[in-house]
Amino acid sequence: MLSLLSPDNAYVGINLVVILCLVLLAAVFFICFSGFIKYSIVLNILKNAMGTQQIPPTIVVNLLAGLLALSSIWVFVSPGIERIKPYFSDSSENSELIIDPIGGIGLDNINGEQPSEVTLYQLISNIDQYFPELLKEAERKTEELESLFTLPIDLKGDANIFKPFLGAIILDLYKGFELGIKLYMIFVSIDFLIAVILSGVGMSMLSPTVISTPIKLAVFYFSDGWTILFNTLGV
Repeated sequence: MLSLLSPDNAYVGINLVVILCLVLLAAVFFICFSGFIKYSIVLNILKNAMGTQQIPPTIVVNLLAGLLALSSIWVFVSPGIERIKPYFSDSSENSELIIDPIGGIGLDNINGEQPSEVTLYQLISNIDQYFPELLKEAERKTEELESLFTLPIDLKGDANIFKPFLGAIILDLYKGFELGIKLYMIFVSIDFLIAVILSGVGMSMLSPTVISTPIKLAVFYFSDGWTILFNTLGV
């Protein structure tokens, strides 16, 4: 089978342009479809609730959110990567037949004849056949979202592949803010309690954050907060 970027492939120019476009959009796809939104919301709300200002830095928080998202989605992406690997390497063995979900396209010719040329558009148009695990996970999230509340959006109206991913994004937003507000209320209650105590003892001029910040850090640390947080996030 000819590689997508093989010089012998007549569509190599088009394939290269499409790959460059996908690389430019890769960050957008990752942020929208990997659960990064949920992790980023929760971690940023937690940082603000702790009152630690710029500690840890925003780039560290986003990096942690990205690694958590990659870890959670990799199990659904890795089988699809194995399926499309043959299209990025030349295969000339006569004894091996690559099973392709696209009917007849990209199959090695075991009789030694010239193999058919493959375009990247053919792979993208059948992406649901190469990454069925990812699509099923998005559909599961969409069903969970519809069980929680009703949206003025028909997420199952047609065979549009992007609708399940739209439902997954909305569910990540919902769960991110749901968990974030729960965490925020815990630490805000500590701020409120410290402010009431300081006001009661006549120390209203002292900023409550001076005392509440180390207390909140101690509560988070001694309650094994990271373990509880990651278990709640489903990592």
